[in-house]
This record gives sequence, C-alpha cells and structure tokens, in this order.
Amino acid sequence: MSYFKITIAIAISMIFCCGIHADRTVSSGKWAEAWLKAKKKYEKTTGEKKPDKKSGVFGKHSTGLYKAAKDADKQYGKIDKKRGLKVIKQQNKFLKSSKKFRKEIIPYVKDLKELKKEEENSKKKKGLAVLISYLEAIEATLEKCENDIKINRKELEEDEKWRRVARVGIKAAVKKMKSFIANVNKDDDIRKKIATYNKYYHNHSRDLGMSLRTSAKKDYSLNEVDQEMLISLDESILEGGWGISNGATIEIEEDATDEELEELFDSIFSPLVDIYKETSAFLKRM
Repeated sequence: MSYFKITIAIAISMIFCCGIHADRTVSSGKWAEAWLKAKKKYEKTTGEKKPDKKSGVFGKHSTGLYKAAKDADKQYGKIDKKRGLKVIKQQNKFLKSSKKFRKEIIPYVKDLKELKKEEENSKKKKGLAVLISYLEAIEATLEKCENDIKINRKELEEDEKWRRVARVGIKAAVKKMKSFIANVNKDDDIRKKIATYNKYYHNHSRDLGMSLRTSAKKDYSLNEVDQEMLISLDESILEGGWGISNGATIEIEEDATDEELEELFDSIFSPLVDIYKETSAFLKRM
C-alpha cells in the first residue's frame, strides 16, 4: 500500500474513532446531564430511540441509573456550600451516593459490552459503544471524586480541629465583649458610662483582637472573604486604639457638657460595638 493510501486510511480511522469517542469529558456534579447526553448520542447514532425500560438489558438497568445520577449531582453540589464539620458530613453523603451510583453503572457496562459483541447491526453497535464510553467516563469521574475526598480528608479534619480551637477563642472573647457592652450601657449617667468604658475597654478589646488575629493567621478552612474580614476587624481594633493600653481612653474635660460627652462617647464606643456585632455574626457562620 502506498504512503498516500496509508495516510488516508489513518485519517479515516481517526475520524471514525473521534466520531465514536469524542466529547466524553464528564464534569464532576454533572453526571445526570452526561447520561442524558449519552442517550441522545445513541439516538443520533442509531437513528432510533434508546430502548425503553421494558427492553432486555436496558430495562434491567435504566430505571435506577438516572435517579442515582441526579442524587450524586445533588450531594456533590452541596459540598462547597457547607463549612467545618458539615463539609465532612456532606462528603460522606456524596460518597454513599457515588458508590450506589457506581454499583448501577458497573454491571450495566458489563451487560452492554456483551450486547455489543452479539449485535450485528453496525449502527446499533456504534450506539452501544457511545453508551459504554459515556458510562465508563462517568464512573471514572465518580471514582476520582471519591479518591480526592479521601486524600483530602485528613487535612480537612486537621483544619476542623484547629477551627474548633479558633471558634472557642472567638466565642469567649465575644461573650466577654457582650458583657462589657451591657455593663457600659446600664448607666444613664454619661460620666459613669465613660468611667466604666475606660476601666474595661482595653482588656476586652485586646482579647477580641488576639482571637481574631490568631484565627486569621491560621487557615481554619476559611474562605478568602472571611479571612480578610477577620484581618480587617483586628486592624480596626488596633487602629481605633482599643487594643492598646490607654489607646482609646476618653478624657473628660471639666467644662464639657453632657451633650458634648454623649457625642464624644458615641463616636468612640459605637464603632467598637459594630466590631462586636460583625464578629458575632461571623461566629454564627463559622
């Protein structure tokens, strides 16, 4: 055979192979979509509808396959929406769903391969190859997701252990800050209010800042937005002077009126209360 003929033969072979096996990339969490695509490819290749659930091998497997695919999609999609220990719990739900789905796929592929060997119609043979190819790609993607989760599990559990430590530290500091704010606000007399504030603000603000700083430095599985927020809150405490001894002490001038003192107090105390509120809101999400 001439070089030209061999080249043509190879090209035709590649086109044929690509026609059967092209576009088999299956995205994680898109397994139901991939299976529907496989069935459409089968119909396009064979020129007929995929046999219904009453038809032999197809009937034996197809009923539970799409349902299993949908559940795997659902459980996988929820992983990124969870935090802390809830991530691990959701991963476990996906692992269970994935294994169930793969149990549906593996025997189906085996039966389809047997059916393909026996099939004499070339179009149907190609159509079966399409289904097999897609199912194998789906199964491989599921297995990869399972393995990735198992590999990362130890690191995730370690992160969660330190995350709990951070949560305890922030929670204790927030609790003290809450008590401090209530103690300051219980006095109606502005001078007494300022005296209480001046006496306790540094210790409580310092503790809160240290807990935020520690959590921000250590990556407790925090997303970038949360980490930046912790850093920002800690910086606000330092910049406001609350974390420094006498850094935000309110000086009372002898001739200052109550109204002037109220205004001065509010300008210093309110931002600290806002930091407390933002930290409390973060703690609920943590």
